[in-house]
Amino acid sequence: MTSRALGSASRGPFAARPAERRAVVASTAGTRTAAPTRGREAAFTLALVAAMAAGALVQFLVGALAPFIAEDLDLTRAAVGGLTSALFASAALLSPVAGPLVDRLGARTMLVVLYGGVVASAVGMAASTALPWLVAAVVLGGVGLAVMNPVTNLLIARRVPPGRQGTLTGFKQSGVLVGSAAVGLLAPGAAAQFGWRAVLVVVAVVLAVGGAVATATATGRAAAVRAPARAPTLPPPAQVRLGWLTAYALTMGAAVSAFGAFLVLYAVEDVGLSPARAGAVLGLGSVVGVAARIVWGRAAERVASVAAALVLLAGLSAAAQALIWAAPTWPALLWAGTVLYGASAAAWNSVTMLAVIRGVPADHTGRASGTVQAGFFVGFIAAPVAFGALVDATGGYGVSWAATTGLFVVAALLAGAWWRGERSGSRQER
Repeated sequence: MTSRALGSASRGPFAARPAERRAVVASTAGTRTAAPTRGREAAFTLALVAAMAAGALVQFLVGALAPFIAEDLDLTRAAVGGLTSALFASAALLSPVAGPLVDRLGARTMLVVLYGGVVASAVGMAASTALPWLVAAVVLGGVGLAVMNPVTNLLIARRVPPGRQGTLTGFKQSGVLVGSAAVGLLAPGAAAQFGWRAVLVVVAVVLAVGGAVATATATGRAAAVRAPARAPTLPPPAQVRLGWLTAYALTMGAAVSAFGAFLVLYAVEDVGLSPARAGAVLGLGSVVGVAARIVWGRAAERVASVAAALVLLAGLSAAAQALIWAAPTWPALLWAGTVLYGASAAAWNSVTMLAVIRGVPADHTGRASGTVQAGFFVGFIAAPVAFGALVDATGGYGVSWAATTGLFVVAALLAGAWWRGERSGSRQER
């Protein structure tokens, strides 16, 4: 894929239009019926976090419960990886549809769709007695993944003023890792005590009740965020290079898919940890990632080059993956690599989603978010199956982790080429 081809994909309706963006924000502010309070702001933020956590929850349930599901249903590692691939194939196919639907039907309707899909997936997984039924249930989870970024990005674009969009984007993107941390810390231990099916039933009940509350909170007429007391000096929104963003997202998606799908299994089988301790490692990375997404989101609103930030994130991710790869020789490297992974690979999505929110007219936020998100999910489709198949074929995780590290390097090179193009264009304009 050439630089010219990728650059051309960014033209058209997704080019940045700052004047239109300001008009939308001003118009939205003018329709509010009540001035937002700190309590309403906090509730709105928590509702965004909850939507992102729910949308991604099936992915982490599959990863954290993998040892129990594999033993109960007699699954190979390739089959375990296939569950994650099926989930993201569903999400990749649905994302280009979900984005425009969010723009057309609005946040309230699509939040109901999000929570409904994830609840149905959890119930279906709990009832599964064979691999085909389990795959079908997991595919339903793709609804939540497809809807989560377009609907939350739309809410931020329409209800959050510039100056706080980066922070709110970081908070809402951290919702994915809040869900991962909760599942990693609680699910393996609970499954060992009560069974993996019981865990999924409890998850479905919590999602049904919590989803109703979060939907009402996020879409109520009073839900909004105040402008900063002192308006920060922000660089103008960069033109959205949709092709570059999508290519980068695809490569990062392929790389990070192995972490969520196989970290717990790898820690148990190759590093020698117990399932509960392995789940704690996954939870630790998620906790670090929560903070990292907020920090990166806030910082990204205040820097001129998104591409430069993405180069750094991919480079740090490669270093983190190399440490995880070397963990069988010294288990402490697994903890260190997971912490660095949480600070880098877990945070890149905050930067890309903010680029879409700031650089795309609000009426097209869902569509653009769905496009970038689809690239990310396409990366997830083949990678987990290939990873598991390589482990089965080689009898170890070394080759699979080496390939994953290489994918992060490719992502860094892609973002680096984009960054060089930006700098060259800036020099020509001078």
